[in-house]
Amino acid sequence: MVEFPATGGVIPSWTFRTVKLLRYVSTMDFFVLGCEGIFTLFLIYYIIEEALEVKQHLQFIIMHLLILLMFA
Repeated sequence: MVEFPATGGVIPSWTFRTVKLLRYVSTMDFFVLGCEGIFTLFLIYYIIEEALEVKQHLQFIIMHLLILLMFA
């Protein structure tokens, strides 16, 4: 690998870094997986809930935006 600094030139470098390819291996990892799953489900529920609320009040929201634009 090489690095190109802003001053010009090329700096060669090589380092080996180990990574954890299997993310969920231990018991604690599966706990983290469960927490991530619960968080994702909560986000999906919240996004759907807000989308339904916006759909329900869309005419009211557009009317207020137009009033704000008229007085701006």
